[in-house]
Amino acid sequence: MEDNAPVHIHHYQDIPRDRLGFTKLVWTTNSPDLNPIETIWMELKGILREKIGA
Repeated sequence: MEDNAPVHIHHYQDIPRDRLGFTKLVWTTNSPDLNPIETIWMELKGILREKIGA
């Protein structure tokens, strides 16, 4: 999966893909900040810390 990391956006990545006839799919940048489950986990961890006293 290409996630816009520098290693995935170099033009050399296009050559093998084009030779094999693959189509490049456009994906949004993969970031934990954009993942809603990360916010939920942060809240859950806070609740558990309060209850357990860790």
